[in-house]
Amino acid sequence: ELENSLTPIRIPLYKGLLGHRIFIIREGNQAKFDQITSLPELKSLTAAQERSWADTAILRSAGIKVYGTRTYENLFHMLEGGRYDYLPRGVHEPWAEIASRPELPLTVEKNLLVKYPMPAYFFVNKENQALAQAIYSGLDAAINDGTFNDYFFNNPMIQDVIEKANIEHRLVFEIENPSIPEQTPFQDKRLWLDTKKLH
Repeated sequence: ELENSLTPIRIPLYKGLLGHRIFIIREGNQAKFDQITSLPELKSLTAAQERSWADTAILRSAGIKVYGTRTYENLFHMLEGGRYDYLPRGVHEPWAEIASRPELPLTVEKNLLVKYPMPAYFFVNKENQALAQAIYSGLDAAINDGTFNDYFFNNPMIQDVIEKANIEHRLVFEIENPSIPEQTPFQDKRLWLDTKKLH
């Protein structure tokens, strides 16, 4: 909808990182996930999300069972209570969420990652094509001379994710995002995070 009403600058600002999901699980449940080696096996388990989140539709479209709730806080208590198996979160999110709920026996799953296209763009008014071109040209130049990657990988949040999430050693299950526009520049490998080349 945004891409129809505004002009997107199709350079993903987080290099697609927002579509990399790792799981919050109950403490003591890691062994259950150690047995998962394929997407069909993952589909035997149940995830949960807020009903309104875009991720909910993406996961369901891939055949992943998703328990939907209206309240964010309920996700953590229902997981602790065994109502579902895992809570997919962006790779930068789980540790702070767990730390803020020390009364709940929750932890981060160690081995798996679900990946789908979820670029974050700058958007500008359709009437201001000069601004759109200026932003695109500036970002493209920064990518070509390496300063975009320098800024990205030196960001404290990104460094924290790379250190904690162990992304490059996880088993990755790639799924489709059915609402992603055809114009998404997947062919330009400069723009996207390569999880096998983080060190």
